[in-house]
Amino acid sequence: MGSNPKKQSKSESVGQAKLIRRLTLKGWHVTKIISTTRRGFPDLLCFRSGDRPMLIECKTSGKQATAQQQAMLNQLREFGCTAVAWDVDRDIILSDRRISKADTEGLF
Repeated sequence: MGSNPKKQSKSESVGQAKLIRRLTLKGWHVTKIISTTRRGFPDLLCFRSGDRPMLIECKTSGKQATAQQQAMLNQLREFGCTAVAWDVDRDIILSDRRISKADTEGLF
């Protein structure tokens, strides 16, 4: 079963565009995922030479990853990817005990 493209708030869209620009300036190749066959798949797929693939679920302030999104992030980490939920308004990784600052040092 496929998922429909989600509607983004203007704030999330603007914040996501800023994050994409910053990642691109840091040498990341960033692809915005519009629709997949897997519910909960993160918004951004990022690659950079010498780093693990990184997937980012973008959220606006006050929102957390859904249970499906969090399960997908956990599964992607098990596959060896860096996978995080990112607050695009506050420009921070949302709290997740499985992610340490060392895991994301220098990525953003």
